[in-house]
Amino acid sequence: MTTLNKLFVHLQNQKILLEDLEGKQDFTLSQLKILRQEDKINAFQLIHFYKKSFCIMAEVDEHRPSFVKHNSFRPKNRTFEISFSSPLKEYFLDSIQMYKFVQTYPLSDEAIKFGFEQICIKHINEIGRMVDEDLYTYTDQIISMIKHITVQFYGFDLKDEYSNTIWIELRDYGFSKFKEYIYLSIPVMGSGLKLVKLTDY
Repeated sequence: MTTLNKLFVHLQNQKILLEDLEGKQDFTLSQLKILRQEDKINAFQLIHFYKKSFCIMAEVDEHRPSFVKHNSFRPKNRTFEISFSSPLKEYFLDSIQMYKFVQTYPLSDEAIKFGFEQICIKHINEIGRMVDEDLYTYTDQIISMIKHITVQFYGFDLKDEYSNTIWIELRDYGFSKFKEYIYLSIPVMGSGLKLVKLTDY
């Protein structure tokens, strides 16, 4: 049993689901809004997901306004960074698509995994491969979604330690599921990065 599966079993056993999720409504979107809030510029996208409406948000990178910064739950022994940047439009379109994929099924750990799989498949179909950093970004985004869902639907705040564990499990699942299409970014002294196919590494 994965940590993600244990999480949803726990939530359902606690019976703290805030509302009946039967009768999914259509997935609709509002236009992206960018607002200055105190010393930050944030981008917001309102989404309607099952029977709730809420915003997904990311901070606009002040040095690169066409990018947003997002949190990562990657293992800290792998990187000292705690946030990463992605193209603004691409980040929100991918996040929105993930919510749409997840809403295909009743809300569960399997629906989350389906959303993760489908965004990876979409990427591979468009690009023909997937670099590890792209997989990591999708994993970051799906973790952010899980944290939104647990708060919005269950009133439960997912702690970072569990987010980190789920991140590792989803990354490993992605590596296994899509190993024929994944390329690793390997640092080469004096030459930047070299892409090596996962199955050849």
